[in-house]
Amino acid sequence: MIDTIFVSAWQVLNLASESVLSRRVMPLSILPSLDDDEYEGYEYPELKPDLTALSDLVHTRIGQTIISCQKVTRGTYNEIYMLNTEDGRKLIARLCRSPRHPSALRSEVATMKLVRSRTSIPVPVVHFFEDSPSNEVGMQFLVMDYVEGVNLYQMWEDLTLEHKKDVLTQVAWVLGQLANMEFEATGSIVEDGSVGPLLHPMAENVDEEEVIIDMSDGPYGSTSGTQISMVKISFSLIPRSAMALPLHALLGS
Repeated sequence: MIDTIFVSAWQVLNLASESVLSRRVMPLSILPSLDDDEYEGYEYPELKPDLTALSDLVHTRIGQTIISCQKVTRGTYNEIYMLNTEDGRKLIARLCRSPRHPSALRSEVATMKLVRSRTSIPVPVVHFFEDSPSNEVGMQFLVMDYVEGVNLYQMWEDLTLEHKKDVLTQVAWVLGQLANMEFEATGSIVEDGSVGPLLHPMAENVDEEEVIIDMSDGPYGSTSGTQISMVKISFSLIPRSAMALPLHALLGS
């Protein structure tokens, strides 16, 4: 009986190993990038993610086999990739262009989960994320559902007045639901849904270069405490070179 169990377990391990090996040798198609804009000198350099490692993690974490990847666009802090699965699903991988404090990324995911649970706003599901840049892909990232649609700025000018009114009504509906979410303090959402320290970007001088890092303070139980913190944050983001200018130069007069 023991020998039979041992043989069965050994066969299962062999099958699992063969499955992993067959999946890894399956070629991953890298589609041409849709992001045609050249990288400027002032922005973070282009990411070089290990997309094969990313597809392997998607398979391991959520059981989806990725057959192709395509870079879609980029923002100031993230690059966006479309992941196409074997069964026709689309997922989004959002890759961080600059390392963030792990708490900031965890808070963002927790906030999306909280808004989805307490409102009817269509927030995409985050399937998993890596808050440490030291992973197989080479940077922090999250993988979430793809939401069909077109960016509003791409079609706003072509909308009729009635359609624009309808869009603004929907925006007001979203803001109204967010405004109805009440909390005991001002800060950032943590993983259990409660309010933790306020996480915010801060300009710091590192090796004679100004970089944006994540800082935290609070949470604040009063409006005045929050406002004072916001003023400090705003001043911290003003380049030091600009701080030496007279006030009328900063105001553009």
